[in-house]
Amino acid sequence: MSWFRRIRSGNSKIIFWQFVVWIPLALFLVSLRGCESREARSEITDNTGTNRLVLMNLAIRYLFSTTVEYDFDSLVWRVNNGAAWTDHRVITKTAFQGARPTSRWVNDIDSIDSSSGTAIIKVGEESPRVTTATVLVTTVQYSWRIWDLNKNVEVRLLRVCENPFEKYTEGSASK
Repeated sequence: MSWFRRIRSGNSKIIFWQFVVWIPLALFLVSLRGCESREARSEITDNTGTNRLVLMNLAIRYLFSTTVEYDFDSLVWRVNNGAAWTDHRVITKTAFQGARPTSRWVNDIDSIDSSSGTAIIKVGEESPRVTTATVLVTTVQYSWRIWDLNKNVEVRLLRVCENPFEKYTEGSASK
């Protein structure tokens, strides 16, 4: 019986330790980094209604804040086979980045052409960092491009955006 009591009292110490130390520690770490979830930020369907392009972002929500941060996760080309939407091509953040030395991401999507396997997307791209005596400077350039979804390559630069919130309008491409 004394052996059983030692185990029981030992377990209660472990349970007490979990509530006093581990749970507050876990909550603290979650509040620092936040909770992450994949969300469809933007979604467009082609003229046939059978092809869809989805811009997936990683949404980060902080415990004691209303702030939500979005980070590019993937570009997904989905096809409707009559019964359900299935992923046809997925370009992940890592695949989109490739071997580039500076960060780039898909910021917005405009259209998909399923016959050519291309899409018009807005790309955000950091410039190389410049260090001065007191600060580190990075600028971001946004541009609309035709992108080959099958090969994951740029087909053509359409235009450089004047501001990050600029929408694509057909016929406004740079020549």
